[in-house]
Amino acid sequence: MGMAEKSSVARKAGLITKTLDRCRSTTTRNKPAEGCFSVYVGANRQWYMVRMECLSHPLFQALLEEAEEAFG
Repeated sequence: MGMAEKSSVARKAGLITKTLDRCRSTTTRNKPAEGCFSVYVGANRQWYMVRMECLSHPLFQALLEEAEEAFG
């Protein structure tokens, strides 16, 4: 294996490692805190963390009902 091939293999291994690290950090970063749950909103799937106590709030329930009617 020549130097160019070794360099290419090392570059690919580095790219794979960086990609895996990014995936791991994304997973842990988007894990909701205790007592919360995740909500993805919109076409870009923007992530929000919502406290569980909001589930019983009348405005939040109305929002969920409206979303259900609009999106199923």
